[in-house]
Formats: sequence, C-alpha cells, structure tokens
Amino acid sequence: MEEKNRVVRMETSKGTMKLELYATRAPKTVERFMTAVNAGKYDGLKFHRIIKDFMVQGGDPQSNGMGGGSVKFEGSDVKHIPGVISMAAQQAHVDQSDMQFFIMTSTSDQLDGNYTAFGHVTKGMEVLGAIAATPVAQAPWGECSRPVEDVCIVKASEILD
Repeated sequence: MEEKNRVVRMETSKGTMKLELYATRAPKTVERFMTAVNAGKYDGLKFHRIIKDFMVQGGDPQSNGMGGGSVKFEGSDVKHIPGVISMAAQQAHVDQSDMQFFIMTSTSDQLDGNYTAFGHVTKGMEVLGAIAATPVAQAPWGECSRPVEDVCIVKASEILD
C-alpha cells in the first residue's frame, strides 16, 4: 500500500500557505519535518534568508545540518521549480539540516538531485510571492539576503482528513 502524502497549513505574517509533502519520495525528510511541525517547533520562527528570484529560507538558523540532529541526504527526483520545498544543507549531497527548509521562487536546475526536495505549495503562491518581495539587506556573511522586517511562521500544523 502506498503511503499518502502529508499536508501542512503554514500561517505566516504575510498570509497562509498549504504545503503537500511527498511521503514516498522523501520519507525520512517528510517524517522529520512533520515531527517538528507537530511539536510546534516552527511556530514563531522567521524566514531568515530571502534571495530575489531564487528562494526563501525558514526554520531555525542555528540548525545547520552539522552534527546531532541532521538527517542523511535523501535526494529526490523532484525538480526545483517555483513552489517546491527543499531541505537546506551546507552543500550539495551532505547531511541536511533538521530544521531549515527553503521554498523555491524560481527554477534552479543545479539543485535538482543535489538537495532533498520533499513537497510543494498547493495554495498560497501569492503569499510566497509576498515573502519573496520583502526588502533585504546585507547579511554578516556578505550576501544580500537578510530581511529588513520580520517575516514569521505564526503556526505550522498538519491537516488531517
């Protein structure tokens, strides 16, 4: 019997998105993400990195995929197109973060097969666009990606049918 995809309602300070997660394509990643969602670990966290015409990144920035809580790289056959959700990692093919994810705002073929894409936005692409349109400033590491205003995940919760 094929496992059913999981669904998350993500309320943000810019509106609400609905996410569908691919339980059979990236089972460990989906399970880890859902454990954090159901424990309320994303509630109150920020989208702390926004790169224009690329992606928005949220979750716990202290969770970098190095050490105790990281998840082994699963890969996936999902293309990194607008609305696709993927797990952050220090670099391609390494252990991924246990709490940081990013949502694509454009297509990026170079990420395909290198980062674990595990779901997509099914409702609220306009919310993703509003998050992506948040003005940014230079981050301490030199990248112009730090939002100048807080964009928060108010609450993430699983939708059960």
